[in-house]
Amino acid sequence: MDSQDSITLRSIHFLPEDGNSEYLLTNLMPEQLETGRFMELYRLRWGVESKYRELKNRLEIESFSSIKPVSIRQFFLLQCICLT
Repeated sequence: MDSQDSITLRSIHFLPEDGNSEYLLTNLMPEQLETGRFMELYRLRWGVESKYRELKNRLEIESFSSIKPVSIRQFFLLQCICLT
């Protein structure tokens, strides 16, 4: 993106059950996705994101000891086996 390009974002403010204010940014405008539906999808997606974060941390995905794709693949598969 060069300096002349721009992107329009929409901010959605909400209060989760814990009472802390949260803001979400999206490039989907209200006519494309109304706020209520956005929040439904966000809640559904949150479980997926949480599970991904858990797996990433447990499998130590970001701390491979090699740069070779075959070694990384072997390490990842070994971690998966050890996790089960």
